[in-house]
Amino acid sequence: YAYASQGYTYSSVKQFLFGGFDDNGSTVMDDFKLSGYETTVFTGYNLKEEPFGKYLTGDYIFDTRKDMKRESHQHTTPSRRVVKAFDNFLNNRDNSKPFFSFFFLTDPHFPYKQVNTPVLCDKYIATRDIKPKNRELVERSYYDQVWHVDKAAGGIMDSLEAHNIKNNTTIIFIGDHGESLYDDGITIGHGLEINDVMTHTAMVVVNPLIDFPDVLSHMHLRKLLHNVISADKTLEHVAKLLPLTDRKLFQYTGSLRYPREIGLFSVDDGRVVYKIQEDELTASKIEDGDTEDITSLRNNKYEKQIINKWEYTLFKDSKYDSMVPAKNL
Repeated sequence: YAYASQGYTYSSVKQFLFGGFDDNGSTVMDDFKLSGYETTVFTGYNLKEEPFGKYLTGDYIFDTRKDMKRESHQHTTPSRRVVKAFDNFLNNRDNSKPFFSFFFLTDPHFPYKQVNTPVLCDKYIATRDIKPKNRELVERSYYDQVWHVDKAAGGIMDSLEAHNIKNNTTIIFIGDHGESLYDDGITIGHGLEINDVMTHTAMVVVNPLIDFPDVLSHMHLRKLLHNVISADKTLEHVAKLLPLTDRKLFQYTGSLRYPREIGLFSVDDGRVVYKIQEDELTASKIEDGDTEDITSLRNNKYEKQIINKWEYTLFKDSKYDSMVPAKNL
């Protein structure tokens, strides 16, 4: 149950880097640097042009500005060449210190036609043809690009294995958000609604060294990574997945200060969403996704929980001490 809090790339990356909703102070990159790690960034974006680029600092950075073969109309680098850059880095690095690498693979981004060889379709859809009536080709183009990211993930693992460091490297694969491909017949993209389609994302952890919760948002990763840094590497730990079925994840659309919607997700209760302008409260269970209008139940516990969580997030969660281990994962 890995979820984006807002469903936008910038929000997810920032929450991961800072460990919360506030963007003041140090980041994950600082945590690793202070712990003696070499810090690196490998991305298909031009970080100079991205709003989160100013936060992604490190000893070595690869982005489109170092990609001499850039050929995409999006001016982004295909994941296969990002992996090649990582492999070159491992070939030439000083092996006397550990390293942390942050990857951002961009192939499935709208309009779903990075310069790759189509595998799941004959050709990628033209931007002008991205319409509800062409949903099947939209889906095939999108999932084809996901296929190439999946292949790149395998390439990262192969590169680590080739350099004999795969078994003592912790790897986390996670998406920044979901994507609606006309699932409701009219909507494409993300960040527009609080639902599984736009906020649920895949997550895989390899060699975790610590126990990981099965319910989290991007903001929880920084504290978990600090615990990975602090873990005793000499001990063999059989990591467990910890079910936090009662953990309530806060989600919103719009800005955090002036949201259009705010909601809470938990495995036990499903998702409850409050549409502020409409004064409408809805609930859905994760098993079926059916939405129930519970507006008539005014002053019920769900509404109070959502409002309280939003207020806490907005006014109380602005300070983060990265060096305090998580007591509650």
